[in-house]
Amino acid sequence: MREFGVRLAIGSTPSNLLTRILSEGAVIAGGGIVTGVIAGLVLLRFAGGFLGNIEVPKAKTGVNLSNVLAVHVPLASRQWRVPGPC
Repeated sequence: MREFGVRLAIGSTPSNLLTRILSEGAVIAGGGIVTGVIAGLVLLRFAGGFLGNIEVPKAKTGVNLSNVLAVHVPLASRQWRVPGPC
């Protein structure tokens, strides 16, 4: 919180501060999504060796599922926000 106050004190506008916070959050979230997709594909291939005759879903299915979740989960969470104290 101090960093925000310091930035505002040295002349940053609230919109610049918000833009910086959102862009940093998007970079972190994007990195997590990419890392999760790669780790999921690796684990899927690893687990496929133990499943025998069961067909492991293709990589395209996993990527499509992660894209759907990456878009719809934030949208759904915005709809169900609990209002804060007055």
